[in-house]
Amino acid sequence: NTNARAMVYRKDIFEQHGLQVPKTWDELVITSRNITELTNKETHGFFVCTEVGDPRAAQEFVSWYFQVADKRNPFEVKSGPPREVVVTATKEELEKVLNLYGLLFEPVAYPACDPNQRGTGWPVEDPGYVAGKWAMCPMGPWLWGRRTESDIAKEILETNTSHASLPVAEGGVLATYLEVKPIMLNSHSKNIDAAWDLIKFITSDVEMAEWLVDSGGIPARQDSLELPVFKDSEIGWWIQGFANELPNSVAQIAINWGPVSEANLRAVNYVIYGEKTAAESADWLLARYNEMKANNEL
Repeated sequence: NTNARAMVYRKDIFEQHGLQVPKTWDELVITSRNITELTNKETHGFFVCTEVGDPRAAQEFVSWYFQVADKRNPFEVKSGPPREVVVTATKEELEKVLNLYGLLFEPVAYPACDPNQRGTGWPVEDPGYVAGKWAMCPMGPWLWGRRTESDIAKEILETNTSHASLPVAEGGVLATYLEVKPIMLNSHSKNIDAAWDLIKFITSDVEMAEWLVDSGGIPARQDSLELPVFKDSEIGWWIQGFANELPNSVAQIAINWGPVSEANLRAVNYVIYGEKTAAESADWLLARYNEMKANNEL
């Protein structure tokens, strides 16, 4: 399956207080702070993952980066021979992203994000949203599977939630992270023929549709998405909202993202814990990129 990162939001809270869904980063920060104040911190306006090593935190960071970099990756691969990785990110781009995190966690009276949730990831993000702890967060279609966890989760997801594009950086472009989950066959398997038959079965139009209509996800097949099991089911509107973001999504370039994502989130944590300014953290991060290039880590 595949998915493009969008933003889920509590439409009941927005309707109750006459709020508009934010379309820019500035609007995101202001609206999030307003919600935190209007609910007296019972529901913080926004949640973003910031845990070093958390996969969702890495995906959210790169979504913001794609916006300030005109859908460009922070690196470029020249296939060669020899293969060469070039750092294309700039300090200005990285500083913009890091400044957003700083504003979301800025220690004001009613912060956009809960300061007690700095350094946390998706195991806090998803259950927190369906428990009513945040009004907005970056999200993918899998969240639908949590509607069976409680009556509150069911009501929030089925009745009180909608989704929109991620707010866009001022002067940036509408862009988001593209996730693709493949199914692979191990060439050392003793049952290659049977495994291939299984792959063909579960990736057929009907089976892919029936599988993902329960768990939440965008089928990799367009014909699966158009089957009645999607179009006539309660999940149809949910999946379509995320599918609408696919034209805005960007795939990550083929490099070793492990050390890059770790560095990205360390830079984020420097900012949200007040250890460095966004500018200082951007300098550190760009230097780390160049160090990784020099050490052939990419």
